[in-house]
Amino acid sequence: MHILEIPLLDHREWLNAHKGEVFDKNGKLKQQYLFKLDEKQKIYLSHLLPKELMQLLLISDTTSTTKIPSLEKIKRNSTKRTKTNVNHAWVHSTQNEQMKDDIGKLGEQAVFKYLTEKYTGSNYKIIPISSNFAGKKGNDAAGYDILLKNNNLATYIDVKTTTGSNQSFYMSAKEKSVLDSLVNEKDKTYNIYRVYGISKAGNDTAEFEIFKENNLKNASYKALDFFVSI
Repeated sequence: MHILEIPLLDHREWLNAHKGEVFDKNGKLKQQYLFKLDEKQKIYLSHLLPKELMQLLLISDTTSTTKIPSLEKIKRNSTKRTKTNVNHAWVHSTQNEQMKDDIGKLGEQAVFKYLTEKYTGSNYKIIPISSNFAGKKGNDAAGYDILLKNNNLATYIDVKTTTGSNQSFYMSAKEKSVLDSLVNEKDKTYNIYRVYGISKAGNDTAEFEIFKENNLKNASYKALDFFVSI
């Protein structure tokens, strides 16, 4: 059990401005044990949690036999891509179920661990979005898994994980839509964190690289599935 005290009075201006019903008309905290938070309040209050506690809470449901690997960034010439004997297009598909298994979850947790260890400054906010972090309260339809904020810049991060080393991956229509909507935004950007070599056995390390908007704009997309209504 973790006991955490957050002085809400220090944040009453923000809570009242966001339709909070936490304070009475005199600005005092209402004497009640429970109150319902809306989504904006949940995100705001999650920023007040110590990063160590947040990381523990998000990965605490991992089985004791599964170790969250540390990530090592691949040093690769951006103009050279891995060649395989199959069509190496980066693929867009509406069916992305294989990303929702244990491998995908482990990859997301590894990226979250990496982010919390790398971005330790108070100006950084790491917001979990995927249900792999937030359970039933997560939003798998958002088109990204993690939101990284640094002052006025927001980075929308989607994690793509496999056990192998092929760079190709699947994107949902929603993910592609979010990517397209952010291309011309100055204060928002979209990144794919591509994780390789994840093992359910729990390897100590796994490799990853970051595909930024320029990489993704120049990628090849193939629509594999269509929903037809007559």
